[in-house]
Amino acid sequence: MCDEPVVTVEKWIYQGLGLAHWNRKTIFVPRGLPGDEVRIRLRKKKNDWEGHIVDLISPSPLRGQALCQVAAHCGGCLFNHVAYLDQVALKQTMLNDVFRKFFPPLLPVMAPILPAEFSRFYRNKMDYAFGKMEGRTILGQKKAGTFDQVVETRDCQLLSEDSQAMLGAIAQFFDASGLSVWDYREKKGILRHCVIRHSKAFDQYMVHIVSGQDISAIMRQFSQMLGAQFPKVSSIYLSVNPKDGDQLYPEYAKHISGAPMLKEKIGEYTFDLLPLSFFQTNTHQAKVLYDIVADAVQKVSPKRLLDLYCGVGSIGIYVSEATEHLLGIEENPHAIENAKRNAAQNGVRHGEFLLGGVRQLLKGWQTPVDMVIVDPPRAGMDPKALERMANLGAKHLIYVSCNPVTLGRDLQLLQKNGYAATLAQPVDMFPHTYHIETVVLLKKV
Repeated sequence: MCDEPVVTVEKWIYQGLGLAHWNRKTIFVPRGLPGDEVRIRLRKKKNDWEGHIVDLISPSPLRGQALCQVAAHCGGCLFNHVAYLDQVALKQTMLNDVFRKFFPPLLPVMAPILPAEFSRFYRNKMDYAFGKMEGRTILGQKKAGTFDQVVETRDCQLLSEDSQAMLGAIAQFFDASGLSVWDYREKKGILRHCVIRHSKAFDQYMVHIVSGQDISAIMRQFSQMLGAQFPKVSSIYLSVNPKDGDQLYPEYAKHISGAPMLKEKIGEYTFDLLPLSFFQTNTHQAKVLYDIVADAVQKVSPKRLLDLYCGVGSIGIYVSEATEHLLGIEENPHAIENAKRNAAQNGVRHGEFLLGGVRQLLKGWQTPVDMVIVDPPRAGMDPKALERMANLGAKHLIYVSCNPVTLGRDLQLLQKNGYAATLAQPVDMFPHTYHIETVVLLKKV
């Protein structure tokens, strides 16, 4: 059998894959775009066939000029060589296909995607990996499709223009330090990750270094260097992760210098962020998304609002004026600490936040709830947690999802429990990637 056939990519599907057919086989083509005629190298992956492009014979008309020099290899954003509005059109087709397969009742109530106003420098947080290139220490993104190769990103278009110079200075400092870089195959070394948060509202930065062992002594020199060169760096943290796996965030972050928290603002609300707390990575589009949720809450004016997977409390606090009592649940202790602080500083006195897993805390729940907002991780809700949420009997649910596949799966169970979707509004929070956020409003019928 020929292992390098020529195929034409027919469509673009979830996870940013091109779809093609050859010899009665369905082929998934990473980085393939509709209209591409490509020579591929076939590889069996579990029960599927992947076709990796080895020769672009005839490019899709969607292909254009990439925004940065390493776009062809970097795993940070896979589609910045596609015009932004074309990306949105691809995502709309992808969403239609996903819901047609997993939850067709959503299609009649789904609105068109709301595009991002800014497709460059839109992120407020980026995770960079340390690596080696030609003997020197570098910072960048993992090479697409690999776990142990780092592509240096000198002109990344995602975080901010200032961060490009900052990355170079950080890499140069640690190169001169002589500290080893984590070896993903040998599972040993020191320098692992550099996480940079950027407050879009206040133009301040938090820098968080993750290392394989404690490097507190050199971190004090590092903070002096970085503060002198970049006065906008307001906070520096260190985490130690000696574990074999590539889990980015350990359970603890040590404050090295500067302010203990980074301030960000969405609408009229200000939020304090710790390094290990989750926050929407696109500040501007977060307001667009939150306004959709706030409009739905205001129309109902629920007396008791339950905010599940509440994180730092941002959604609940943003819509808090329309409810008499707000209760947030979150299992991340750093996020709960942030949520309580954020509620207090924004004057939300009727807000309460509980630390614990949604599944556990909803077991045997007795307090009446009028409306539930749920914003789960990408994997969706635990089935038992989903069942217990449905059994609360709230008249209204708002499901915020960053994964249309798990969203469709969860909506099936909610439908069986008497909920009907009245609106689905996709919001593009992640230009140049296949990711999409969707807000679904549901009503008990």
